[in-house]
Amino acid sequence: MDKAMKRKQDLFNLCKGMDKLDIHKKEKCLSFSEAMLSIERMKVSDEVTLALEEWKEGKATYLSIFESTLQRYGFNT
Repeated sequence: MDKAMKRKQDLFNLCKGMDKLDIHKKEKCLSFSEAMLSIERMKVSDEVTLALEEWKEGKATYLSIFESTLQRYGFNT
């Protein structure tokens, strides 16, 4: 398997199952991530916050948000 395909497979494995969570579990995930970021004194961008809201409502896949966020910050996906 070439590097790009391996990277895609790794991203898929990291994200699988996230879209199957019900809205209450998604809310808990988002609440936990906000708490962890506040401990680190970091703030999520408005763009990512809106994308995560779309994920919570089932309008976007977690993988698509994960990939676009990584790309936004200069990571290859």
